[in-house]
Amino acid sequence: MLRRRLNRIWAITAILTLILLVVFQVNAKVCEVIYRDGIFQIFRIIYDYTLGFNPIPNFYLVLPSLLIVLFFILRSRQIWVTRLFDVLKLLSFLFFTFYLTWGFNYFNRSLEEQLSWKLDNPDIEYLETEISKVSKELNNLRPSVESANLIKFSDLQNLLRPALENQLATFGFKTLGRVRARKIIPGFLLVWRTSGIYLPQTFEGHIDGGLYNLQWPFTAAHEMAHGYGITSEADCNFFAYLTCISMDDANIKYSGLLAYWRYLASELRQRDKESYNNHRTTLSDLVEGDLKEIRNHIDRFPQIMPAYRDKVYNQYLKSHGINDGIKNYNRMVLLIKAHQEAQLLK
Repeated sequence: MLRRRLNRIWAITAILTLILLVVFQVNAKVCEVIYRDGIFQIFRIIYDYTLGFNPIPNFYLVLPSLLIVLFFILRSRQIWVTRLFDVLKLLSFLFFTFYLTWGFNYFNRSLEEQLSWKLDNPDIEYLETEISKVSKELNNLRPSVESANLIKFSDLQNLLRPALENQLATFGFKTLGRVRARKIIPGFLLVWRTSGIYLPQTFEGHIDGGLYNLQWPFTAAHEMAHGYGITSEADCNFFAYLTCISMDDANIKYSGLLAYWRYLASELRQRDKESYNNHRTTLSDLVEGDLKEIRNHIDRFPQIMPAYRDKVYNQYLKSHGINDGIKNYNRMVLLIKAHQEAQLLK
């Protein structure tokens, strides 16, 4: 009886997902109206005002539950063909729920498409001017930052949420739920050189507990932006940056500026290493110390299959319409430049 019911649930989920996949791939605007602004918002509200109040990260509930189900499937007395089919059904169920609870947002238009922004690659002069400006802001702000007394993480997300929702609303995104970010086991993500991840089946963003604490605000805001239906990594970086620099709290503002500086520095170093080295020397000892602490915290955890990891994640992003793959994160610089130009036209 239970198996028949589970098969029925699986079949309904599969059919509904496949129908919506076909419909939404044809027209992004239809996906935005029906899914992003409709179905997805319903999921968010139901979860955020029920299971979302769970004080324990739901990651710790979902993952063990899946492993237990998998264990019982493999240990069942069914013939191996039936067990294999049950494993495939479990994997396909995860695939279908991924799309139903969040993944269809990949079919929405990116921020640059919605706003008709033209993202031109910045020239060296722009990068040098921008990194010089941000370096001065970091140097001036750092004495007010207390990395040893950063806001408690549970309080941090409550501070970030209204500011993030305000930024998203400014650009026309609905924010009906109360997205949460959770801090999880140190190193669980950093061994893959990932600082945070949003898991649709948990409805929550997660950041690695091993991160240097001055990275928490920016990373948490990035993952919370995913929770509001933003799929592009660059768009999430953009909203995380705008959220952080809009805050009065020095630690949060500094976190956003430091993340932006690192993306600018990465771009400049690739195109003019000498210029990058010169700008690096303009940072105060405190800021330079923070950059070293970021690296030290990451290096505490040995990498797992770095080449394979990058290829898989790169392919995952490309298969979901993010054509530049993992390089998409760096487009944050282009989005900020386009936003600056748009502000000047107002």
